Order: sequence, then structure tokens, then C-alpha cells
Amino acid sequence: MASPLTDLANEVVAALNASSTFSQTFTAELSYLSAYTPKDGETLRVMVMPAAATYGDKGGGLRSARRFARCDYMVDVGVFARVDAADGQLDADAMESMLELMDEIYLALLDASFSAPVEAVENEPVYDPKDAGSGLFVSVLSIRFRMDRRV
Repeated sequence: MASPLTDLANEVVAALNASSTFSQTFTAELSYLSAYTPKDGETLRVMVMPAAATYGDKGGGLRSARRFARCDYMVDVGVFARVDAADGQLDADAMESMLELMDEIYLALLDASFSAPVEAVENEPVYDPKDAGSGLFVSVLSIRFRMDRRV
């Protein structure tokens, strides 16, 4: 039996791979490592990672009178792409298309159905300028799910 966090991460992978609304082609994959090294010839990679779990709500502690525990689960969607031009300079058009893809992923996730409601989606910073300076677009979309679990 998988943890609820892994189940949600797998649901995100399935939702992304089922969507046909993206301007760029990719196959999302589940990953337990956030480190990324581009493979030869790879231009775009989407990795979904179980990221965090918070148990108990801020006001009522771990258990409520209803015998449920409030749990927040965070799943990260990491998007990695080459954005350098042939001359080694940053390709502004490639950067813009990646920012557009991040927005498309966000909208697809809002449209998807999950086993727990989406409480928030964050994308801050929108991309890592340090990595962009070396020709790599790196952006992480964090999705927070909230679930009440029977105790």
C-alpha cells in the first residue's frame, strides 16, 4: 500500500500524461530525487516528486472531535529544459515558451480530478535565473492537497 503522498504524486503524473492541451510534448514521470542532469539530446523533462507532508491542523491539533486528522500533502512538478541557442546565449523565445508551458500545466492541474482537493498551487520563483544563465530552464510548481484522514 502506497502512502497518500505517493498516491497523489501518481495522480498528478497521470493527469499530466492524460492531458492533450500542452504546446510541447512530454511524458511526466514520478521521481524521488530532485536532482536533475540533462541527458544527451534531451530538451524537456517533467518530473513529479512527493515533496512534503504536514500532519494536524493549526488550531485543533492532531485529532478532532470527529476522529479525523487534517493532513496537507505537497507534490512538486519540476520542469527542466534546455533554453540556450546554438551560439550559447539564452534563447528568449525558448524561455517564453517554457513560461507558457508552466501556465498550461497549472491550468491542466486545476482542471484535473484528484482524490484530495487542491488547496493551493505555487510557482515561486517562476524559474531559476542562475540556471537560466547557464542555458537551463528550471521551474517547480508546488501543489498543496488537503485531506482529512480517519484516525
